[in-house]
Amino acid sequence: MGSKFINKAYASGYGAPNTKAYRKNKQGEIEEETVESVLENTVICAVPQQNISKECAEYFGIRSALSEKDGFTVVCTYFPYYSHYGKITGFKKRDWRIQKEVKHHFSCIGNVKTSSQFFGQLQVAQGSNRTQINVCEGEGDVCAAWQTYVMKLRKDLQRKDCPAKYKQWAKEVLDGIELVKAGQPISNKPVLPFIGLNCGTANAVDTFANNEKFIREFQKIVLALDNDECSAVEKEKKIVKGKEATEKVAEFLLSENIFVVDYPCERNDPNGPKDIRDMFKSGDLATIYKMFQKEHHHFAPDKIISVGDISIQQLRKRKGEGIPLKMFPELQKMTHGPRKGELWTLTGPSGSGKSTISRKIEYAIAEYLMDEGETIPRLDGWTPEEKMCIIRLEEEEEETLNSLYAEGLGIDPKGFAANPEEFLTEEEHNTIHQYYIKKDKIKIFDHFGSIPTKQLIAKLKQMVFLYGCRWIILDHLSMVVSGLESDNERKDLDIIMTELAAFCVQYDVFVLSICHIRRVQVEPPKDKKGNQKPFFQPVRKENLRGSAAIEQLSWVVLAVEPEELPDRSRGRIRLVSLKNRPWKILGVADTMMMDKNGQFHDASSW
Repeated sequence: MGSKFINKAYASGYGAPNTKAYRKNKQGEIEEETVESVLENTVICAVPQQNISKECAEYFGIRSALSEKDGFTVVCTYFPYYSHYGKITGFKKRDWRIQKEVKHHFSCIGNVKTSSQFFGQLQVAQGSNRTQINVCEGEGDVCAAWQTYVMKLRKDLQRKDCPAKYKQWAKEVLDGIELVKAGQPISNKPVLPFIGLNCGTANAVDTFANNEKFIREFQKIVLALDNDECSAVEKEKKIVKGKEATEKVAEFLLSENIFVVDYPCERNDPNGPKDIRDMFKSGDLATIYKMFQKEHHHFAPDKIISVGDISIQQLRKRKGEGIPLKMFPELQKMTHGPRKGELWTLTGPSGSGKSTISRKIEYAIAEYLMDEGETIPRLDGWTPEEKMCIIRLEEEEEETLNSLYAEGLGIDPKGFAANPEEFLTEEEHNTIHQYYIKKDKIKIFDHFGSIPTKQLIAKLKQMVFLYGCRWIILDHLSMVVSGLESDNERKDLDIIMTELAAFCVQYDVFVLSICHIRRVQVEPPKDKKGNQKPFFQPVRKENLRGSAAIEQLSWVVLAVEPEELPDRSRGRIRLVSLKNRPWKILGVADTMMMDKNGQFHDASSW
């Protein structure tokens, strides 16, 4: 007679991706397991397969299914996962009857995603200490590290020379453990800060992105992922192991408080421990304690290479073309179009066409992404998951989306956003809307007004890692800092420009930002009757708010005040190259004509 608890992979051989767990009900029928059925049909007990004590299982809420044959042997273990609100939403099931080498020896019940909390986060979040957080790879590693420290605390309390302050702290930790086991609040007591990834190393960055607020609360972040790394073949297959995941997480967090533990052996050493659980199983508790307490170092990415590591083919590689800007042919010729890894900005006086030009570039990117290679060639490094994020801090999301639709229709974006009924029927409007929904290439940041720089960068990283947004429109930088409690706007803009420049290169992202210029007193020329005459207002880099920050840019496009004509307007776009120091005006990139409907046309067509 077998256990009621089976696994689809176990029952059918190797199963399929995202394997779900199944069990036999009282009628002997096979049914999918649920959170409720696990809570009803399992017990909390020691798990000998992973050296997990009963106390540890009680603390973390780890449940197990016992063999029907002897009522004693653990056949399956269930690790609980919670939502950000602390509600249990699912379990990761480990079926001990399936060999680890067999795919899907782990399965899921309920909802276990990267948006779930880290394993152990529920307990750590209740504690009072925010000095150090230790991130392990698997649930077994978390349990091993936690048990090591519990045993160390109890042993230290037996020492006659135990310092009074440490003794008081240790007692509070142990008291907190008893409270958690009893299902009671910790009441501001310290905890042992060990957590683990919820969806493995391949999704580690997504897990950190979804729980970034919690992680950022700690002064020191110590990464203790497995002591392994991919071979060349595994890298080709996009496999992610401990070393690769550590680097990706550290690059995502991009802060000075990232530390990495020192294992007692080299990576992939066949005779050394692969992870914390291996060390715990061998009884090497002293080394585990030292790893988290003393033997960890600042993260340093492997960036130093020799000249010989760079091939002549790499040196001679021509930089690929960017997204074609058909509406700005000369700008396209000079810049080769938007490319990932570059930061552009548009600047100029109020009303000079900054938003108009940015919307046209924005639509060119949207058109490229939705075309999917049918008529517009794919750029180097293109992936089908790429999307665009639009951040316009001074308009509602409806206006942002309607303006994008209007560009595609060739009608005035402002007029369409103000009154769509004047241009389209509801059915026609919905047809366009459904097309964009189906393509799913556009994300809009729903935020109005200023936003702190750190918060903005955090949101941008979420857009990149959670939604695949590699193309970002930011309108406008001046709004980002306008609401900050600071008396040095130039310094604030310098900081955000530096952050954005690093962000573009680090994550291979294109950002088009808009920046206002300093307000200057201008006396427009007037005719004999006192009416204002058309005029051009020159724009120099010194006119930019926070002009020192512009040194971070790849290109600066200066939109010049349009000259009003009887039935049209004429404007110039001047391109400044930052590749040439000192600043060098390359000349007029494009001369455009704007008709009565606000549409731009190449001057040569008039």
